[in-house]
Amino acid sequence: MNVSVPQYPRALARKMALDMRYFSEIDADLHQAAHANIDAYLTELGINFEGKQLPVSLRPTVLTLDEVRSTSEDLAVVRICLNKLLTQLVSDIKVSSSSSRLLSFFSFYRPWFELIAGEVRHADHIMLMRYDAATSSEGIFKVMEPNGACPGGVIHCAYIRDAWRRSQLGEHILEGSEVVEFESDSPDSFLHLLFSVARCEREPTIALCNYKGVFSNELKSLVNRNELLRQQGVTSGNVIVCDIRDIRVHEDAAYVGEIQIDVVYNKIDHMMVDPSDADIAGWREASKLESCEFLNSIAALYIAEAKSIFAALCDPELQVELGFDQHELTAIARRVPRTRMLIGHKESPSYEDLVRNRMDYVIKADALTRGAGVYVGRLESENSWGAALMHLAVSNAVVQDVLDIPSRETVHFSTDLENSLTVRREFHGVDFFFYGGDFGGVVDLRPNSPPVFERVLGFLLWDQTLNRRKLEFSGSDHDGWLVAPPGLCRAIGTLYPMDE
Repeated sequence: MNVSVPQYPRALARKMALDMRYFSEIDADLHQAAHANIDAYLTELGINFEGKQLPVSLRPTVLTLDEVRSTSEDLAVVRICLNKLLTQLVSDIKVSSSSSRLLSFFSFYRPWFELIAGEVRHADHIMLMRYDAATSSEGIFKVMEPNGACPGGVIHCAYIRDAWRRSQLGEHILEGSEVVEFESDSPDSFLHLLFSVARCEREPTIALCNYKGVFSNELKSLVNRNELLRQQGVTSGNVIVCDIRDIRVHEDAAYVGEIQIDVVYNKIDHMMVDPSDADIAGWREASKLESCEFLNSIAALYIAEAKSIFAALCDPELQVELGFDQHELTAIARRVPRTRMLIGHKESPSYEDLVRNRMDYVIKADALTRGAGVYVGRLESENSWGAALMHLAVSNAVVQDVLDIPSRETVHFSTDLENSLTVRREFHGVDFFFYGGDFGGVVDLRPNSPPVFERVLGFLLWDQTLNRRKLEFSGSDHDGWLVAPPGLCRAIGTLYPMDE
């Protein structure tokens, strides 16, 4: 019987020295001790996921410095383009331009247009950005979708990485390897970003805001970290946690109780917010103040989270209108799969094309909720694909060219589930973070996708509950290995593809 063996990029198919060291030299006692030490360290710091213990995997992995560096350079350019787009969008909303092609991409968000246009802003629209990316068969990262709605994952991963490094297992794996710290992998760097956007000259107060208890993870940890830094004399600002409904405006200043606030970090589900709700009047008015800055603009909160922003970014006529230069166009083409509105636009594919060539497409609802509303044509039957097209036709949906993403099967043994055995398919997906205009590091996208790459970059740590891994950079250009525990189970085995 002939067996078809998939061809993987060399970086994905190659076995790594430290990965093999983990499997061959780490015994059960060291494994168990490392978990105990990490759990104790995180518990002492009060680090958890909404009250639950964070499970941390211990297996190492590596990324290439060159690929992450080139990707981050391109994505920094894409961020500039997104900021240009949002600036023009706000301008078009303010003048109520009926001829604006840009507005037509975001008509779904018309209920929030007045809120978006009313904001007084000094910083860039996008100060905290996450790109959700995957490795294509071309061997480069492609961005699947943007996240400009103040994404999380900005402090816990740094703590987890540090806990892993402190363990005997981590020390053993890293023996002989030099780890170079990168700023964004410090739990302090996000606090520095928050304080940097404050407009006041006095000690600023940062309001970490959720809404109706949703997305509260990490907020208390940020408060605790800032208190420690204040005690050490490192920072001089205050950090509080509140609900957006707690904000009130008095005499051109925003308050939570008696405390004046200067920066708002909106850790909220923006689609839950009714802009006409009287309970959020203070939050709405705070966005219009000269004395208060939202970390990401309201335009970014809604539009830079929408999948339709990539359709606008890829639209040839809009690219001309927005004045993108060749360098910007090249970065977009290299990192963003062709994205179009599903229906109603000049670039939209015909229904016949979508049906006939479903293997070439992915369709997505514009506002996703934790992955819901995504349909990959090659994974759907003819009937289910047709039903998805009908369903998403009313959801301001987009269609993307499908990416050929290499994968491999792995076997996982979980001691937490009575030694159960599962087979999973891995692919390499990561999130690229930006703090302001600066590259802020890489976090892994999925729990079953340990990146397998060569050359020194740094090491990642992952926490299974958050589905995030943090990357620490090495500035070294020599060959070698650094590590990252990708998160899966307490013990992991890998069945490598036959071509290895």
